Amino acid sequence: YEIDTLAVHTEAPGNFWISYVTPNPEGLDKVNAGIRESLKASPLAGPAFGSMTDSKAHRDDFYVDLITGMSNGVISVDDTWIERAQPAVIIDVPTRILAAEELLCSKLFVTRRERFDGADVAHIIYATRGKLEWERVLAIVAENWEILLWSLVLFRYVYPAHSDYVPFSLWEDLLTRYMTLVSKPDPKAPFRGSLIDENMFAIDVKEWGLEDVLAEYRARRTPRAFDPSSMITPESKTA
Repeated sequence: YEIDTLAVHTEAPGNFWISYVTPNPEGLDKVNAGIRESLKASPLAGPAFGSMTDSKAHRDDFYVDLITGMSNGVISVDDTWIERAQPAVIIDVPTRILAAEELLCSKLFVTRRERFDGADVAHIIYATRGKLEWERVLAIVAENWEILLWSLVLFRYVYPAHSDYVPFSLWEDLLTRYMTLVSKPDPKAPFRGSLIDENMFAIDVKEWGLEDVLAEYRARRTPRAFDPSSMITPESKTA
């Protein structure tokens, strides 16, 4: 659903990633099955695809990601993400790419020390001039709306002349919610640092005894047992 511009600009100009977004583990099986059928149908597909991928999902400078949700388990891909995807042609191949709202949400929790996608969120808002289905964004982030507010404040700081790209009603809604929380602190509210970065906040969980909500969120998304036969291996490419 995106070209990894970080890799293009800072790692190796020849690297190129293709990411598949699928709403559930079964979708991964469908992707792999489709690839296997394509390899059988075209005598040129095997060498071409085989030069790019292997069972480790990469070969040389080409990578394929199969995605069912964000790594912390907070935001998951469901069928609506696929239904709302927009038609596009990439490298002469008709496909579909994520709508701007889902793309924005997919980046809200990419907040690690080694990678921060806050600039991507700001660029999405700026490039669309804020013409987004904000109710859709709110529905996806749900109780994690504070992470959206954080990103919007960053956008306002970066583009102070364009704070109107975010509807005033949304600013008012989120800031009112925030002030309510700040004015009435909940002493039982759980620690959430591990949702931001499990490594930077590891000391809080491992040494200071604070809650490990990351494990809880990931447990909710525990997939069915993986089917090894669905993996693309060097043998299956030529079968």
